[in-house]
Amino acid sequence: MERGDGHFTAAHQAYRRLCTLRPGDPWASWLCAITGSHRLPAPPPGVRAAPFVQIPNFLTSAEGERLLSWAQNERGRFAPGKVGPSGKRRVDISERRGLAASSKACKDIGAWLVPKVRAVLPTVSARLRLQGFDNCRIVPVAVAYLNGGYGRPHCDPPPLLGNCYFHAQPRRFSGGDLLLYDTEVETGDFKACAFSRIEPAANSIVFHPGAYMHEITRVVCGTDRFTDARFAVTCTIWPNGGAGT
Repeated sequence: MERGDGHFTAAHQAYRRLCTLRPGDPWASWLCAITGSHRLPAPPPGVRAAPFVQIPNFLTSAEGERLLSWAQNERGRFAPGKVGPSGKRRVDISERRGLAASSKACKDIGAWLVPKVRAVLPTVSARLRLQGFDNCRIVPVAVAYLNGGYGRPHCDPPPLLGNCYFHAQPRRFSGGDLLLYDTEVETGDFKACAFSRIEPAANSIVFHPGAYMHEITRVVCGTDRFTDARFAVTCTIWPNGGAGT
């Protein structure tokens, strides 16, 4: 399964052939659009592949190093990440083993990172067929997954998430991939065997709707040094100036 291995160019070519063999098939058109670069068609009913937009080299090398230096300096502000709905969030390592710095702790990096995210949202929202993101609220939270870290399949309330990845060079961990599962967003049902795999490439950013089930695979790292972790700044994005939850 090419997209399950992160080989989206090969997957796109296969889905283009499928569209030729099955013209008008909404699922084939949807898969072709997801793995390509054009605007999504109307979504097919039922379980469908999660859409996403991946932008390589979203950060410059200097900006990636700036984030890593910030994380190292703010190590004391990273605490075990929580799961669950607003007001009932809790630490549960059976669901998530990772560290997070609050949006308040991320105020300094948000001052320059949020405008970069906002600048690409018109293109991202148009491709994903989303509206209301010309006036949106963006909340950045830095996360770190050390050796053995992971996040079990879950969905998130924000309509859109943007994961901006950074890490030490050369990379000192494996795993930590983002799996976007084929999901029926109306019910939350998903196929555990059908997903798109996205590698957390340094300085890239990946946008995807929070309603689709997604997972972070287990991180394997030869050291326990904090700076060798799999890092990301996750931006929760609410349309129309929404305050979120």
